[in-house]
Amino acid sequence: MIIFRTGSILRELTPESFSFDYARTVPIPAIIAMVAALVISLAVPVLLFLYLRKRFRLDPQAMLYGIFAYLLGRSLLPTLMDLGLQYIDARTGLFSSMPAVYYAIGSAVTVLLEFAAVLFGLKLAARRTRISFGLCVYFGLFFSIMPILTQTVSYMGNYLSVSLSINQGNLRGIVEEMIAGGSTSEDIEGLLSGLTSLMDQSVFYYLLLALDVLLMIPVHICLSVLTGGRLSGDIPKNRILEIVIILAVYAAALLGRSLIESETIAIFVGFFLITALVSCFLTWRVLKEFMPQDLEKLLGPPDPSISDKGGKNNPGNGGHKMPKIVMPKD
Repeated sequence: MIIFRTGSILRELTPESFSFDYARTVPIPAIIAMVAALVISLAVPVLLFLYLRKRFRLDPQAMLYGIFAYLLGRSLLPTLMDLGLQYIDARTGLFSSMPAVYYAIGSAVTVLLEFAAVLFGLKLAARRTRISFGLCVYFGLFFSIMPILTQTVSYMGNYLSVSLSINQGNLRGIVEEMIAGGSTSEDIEGLLSGLTSLMDQSVFYYLLLALDVLLMIPVHICLSVLTGGRLSGDIPKNRILEIVIILAVYAAALLGRSLIESETIAIFVGFFLITALVSCFLTWRVLKEFMPQDLEKLLGPPDPSISDKGGKNNPGNGGHKMPKIVMPKD
């Protein structure tokens, strides 16, 4: 009888049962911002890759182990960490009574797991190839590309798809389909609440959402370069302070984002911006002291031995010259 009564209630629901204006649309500037954020999210890694491609030879090991380190340090191990913390909380209730302790432990362990994955990935690469500066830069880039592709691009694509569907007047039909499919009023109200947030969101929100993930690229590249320099012996073993500072600032940024109750994404992006600036400054200082040639190669003009224009098979560069074609005379 409960089933039949629930079905009766659902059949009585109509789109007008919810206090929502189905004529509302997502502002055009917001849609333009979504497209811009989607383009930026894809363009920045691609342009950075092309920039590096003219200065360092691409080692496939960097790509493979960078992606592997991401899956290990930012997917598998954090999931196991969350399960462990939830188990401890279920047994002791520690984190439920003191959420700040949970956030502090979670932030610290998350950063350490990422660093451990970077270290492990570079050590695996060292067994098959020489750890060079270029390999470390590529490693950090590919370590950071995966969340851009799996999170930012995916989310932005969903936002854009839903917004276009709303502006085409399909929202009422979606609600009718949900009612016919047996969705509860709570489910429909949750959907409409999320769509209202989407319509009211600031234009800059989507651009900052993309920037939030892109700022992690320099952080992971810097950690990879410093760690790889230690493994290769280019950076002395006693120079670990810079790595510790970067990890500490990174953990503090994650903790601050968890503790601060604010709907302004600019504040959250600011934490990662500080982390990126600190990472770049400390890494630049170490490279300037111990690896100046690699730093100059990174920031200087392209390497002619790598670029197409400087290939040894090009005419005028000491390579093979094109044969001279002699036309037969009549």
